[in-house]
Amino acid sequence: GRFVQGEMPTIDRSDDPDGLPPDLVLGAVPEVHTGRHPAADASLAETPHAIVERVFGVTLLQLRGRLDERFDPAPLTPHLKGRLLVDTSGVENITSYGIRGLLSLFEHAQTTSITHVRCSVPFIQQVGMVRMLLGGGSIVSFELPYVDPVNGNAFTVTLDGKVGERALRERKPPPWTCPGYPDRDARFDEHAESYLSFADAFTADPDPDLRAVIEGLAAEHRRREVEKGVDADGTHIWIRRPLQASFRWRNLLGGLEGRVHLDLEDTPSWTEEGVAALVRAIRKEAEAIESLCVTHAPRPLISGLLDAGLGERMLGSTGRVHAVCSSCGVPRRLALGFEKLAALHEGSPLDGRCPSCGGGLVSTEDFSELGPLPTETIPPVPVAEPVPTPTPDAGPPAVVWVALVVAVAVVIVVGWWLATASH
Repeated sequence: GRFVQGEMPTIDRSDDPDGLPPDLVLGAVPEVHTGRHPAADASLAETPHAIVERVFGVTLLQLRGRLDERFDPAPLTPHLKGRLLVDTSGVENITSYGIRGLLSLFEHAQTTSITHVRCSVPFIQQVGMVRMLLGGGSIVSFELPYVDPVNGNAFTVTLDGKVGERALRERKPPPWTCPGYPDRDARFDEHAESYLSFADAFTADPDPDLRAVIEGLAAEHRRREVEKGVDADGTHIWIRRPLQASFRWRNLLGGLEGRVHLDLEDTPSWTEEGVAALVRAIRKEAEAIESLCVTHAPRPLISGLLDAGLGERMLGSTGRVHAVCSSCGVPRRLALGFEKLAALHEGSPLDGRCPSCGGGLVSTEDFSELGPLPTETIPPVPVAEPVPTPTPDAGPPAVVWVALVVAVAVVIVVGWWLATASH
């Protein structure tokens, strides 16, 4: 069995001295992520909510986004034949319409077996109430939701194999520490008894063909951990891996210049040492960086960049804010511009509403120690100093008197020279 935190599988980089993905091409615009399996033999169907492919003789169905009334299973079901592997790691939410769509999809699929992999938290929550969502199939791996009890940072851990089997058998999630705080225990963010209720549908050892497809999905996630591209708007860097000190940040950020955009929306976690290493790497290139737009930046990173004197170059950046709903108690994550972060810094309440119940959101982080945040979107235009106008009765300025004295002296010298030359 294995643990995978924040949807990021453990990566062995012992043979990679730089710690960078082997196929990362610096300076190239990254390809658009399609969600397709890297070893797919054929692409069978694609909708806004799903992709169907044929991989190693297995039909792979990847579901994604919010499954609601817009989810249409009709274009997908004709292609769901034979052994079916269902990946729901990209599913963010499932409404009652989505449940009906999934039930219809599995009912009309012409499959010999159905296996579910990387089951997302929303999918498992619905399976606990509607077991038919599995379509009579089994589960190979699933996510567990955890939350940092201090700052509200929510993250997931993916279980499979013997570890997952034991957690389901005992209906007890394994203990886990908070990202960046190894001495702080995370809280399981669900009711264990009801969430871990599908032991009879779990299999710890899928057949080799299915495992090969599953490993390919994990490899695709690893490949996309770091991407870097350069275009007319500047340099764009996407970081989808934890911010850790062991990563060679200087190798990734070396040579940065001009306008830089650092996207941390999918960064799952960070450590204090990792943030410090990233700040050092950015500061080393600071002289050549014209502007630094960091989106979804964690609070420690904002503090580090401000302390490094880069605040005025961070116009347009956003900070990641962890909050909790005052009504339903559900943890939420927001991305706020520096103007709103400055308001939090000054003690103002968080301006936001829970998307589920409409309750007010309360920040679980302390922004009082942040330095001054730049809030101007456009730097002010310098105003020229006015030139003083002399008053009429002030007489000629001093520079005029100096010029007259010099002219008289020149006339005297020239006259003396001519008189001497005539004798």
